[in-house]
Amino acid sequence: IAIDPIFAQAGSFSEGYAFVKMRERVGVIDREGEWIFPPCFEYLSSFKNGIAIVCAEDRYGFLRLK
Repeated sequence: IAIDPIFAQAGSFSEGYAFVKMRERVGVIDREGEWIFPPCFEYLSSFKNGIAIVCAEDRYGFLRLK
């Protein structure tokens, strides 16, 4: 799978999704390169069982897909 190189950083795909970094924020894309969540997080872990750890505005929580 090839995604256009428009991101400052990108993680490996996990459960069909990957984190990507743009302008110091992190978001989530699918395997087609479509945004699932726009880059609004300071931190985002890999997904495990459909859940990732996120940080936004110095607050941590969980992000669940579907």
